[in-house]
Amino acid sequence: MPLTNNSLVPPLFYRKGMERADHCGNSAGRIVLKKLKGVEFSEKQFSRKLMKLYNQNKTSSKNDKYYNVEENGIDTLHWINLARHYNLGLFVGNYSNLKAVSKILDSGGVVVLHRPYKRGGSYKNDDGHYVVPYGHFKKERFFLVFDPGRRYLSKRIRIHNGIHLLESYSEFNKNWKFKDFPRHKEILVFYKKPKKFKIPCKGKYVV
Repeated sequence: MPLTNNSLVPPLFYRKGMERADHCGNSAGRIVLKKLKGVEFSEKQFSRKLMKLYNQNKTSSKNDKYYNVEENGIDTLHWINLARHYNLGLFVGNYSNLKAVSKILDSGGVVVLHRPYKRGGSYKNDDGHYVVPYGHFKKERFFLVFDPGRRYLSKRIRIHNGIHLLESYSEFNKNWKFKDFPRHKEILVFYKKPKKFKIPCKGKYVV
């Protein structure tokens, strides 16, 4: 997989522990802030920030008081709070396909994919490192996150693991099978305000 000179990604992704499910959303969120707002957090600082925002905007869900982002990962409410706090636009949808992904990449977006839980996380390259292709962030127009949070399945929390940033549509088409990323999955698109980007997916602008 090609590497770039992006100095942010290696310390976030190429280290022991990145295979843990609860690291993925944390790392994605930190890159969103670094690239779109110039704000940089450590993993622990970011988790604490998310929980502070989460507790300030708590819903009436009976699960809220038991929820801990460091243990259970990140849910959509965290992303909404984060976008509002840092004045980022946020689009939420639940449908995607190869054509939509290619349009987003071609127009300067960066795609993050969380492999389905049952697929078992990241690929490894020949020397045993977890392979994480990622974008150049040349235009920094918007940032797409696929399936970014926790899921309740049969009253159990399941977190999707394995974060992958794609460098180009051709790389995506060459190195990944889209069946690894089912169509009906939640996607989030962050973008810089005030401009509202036309996202080539079905969904709604929530922030």
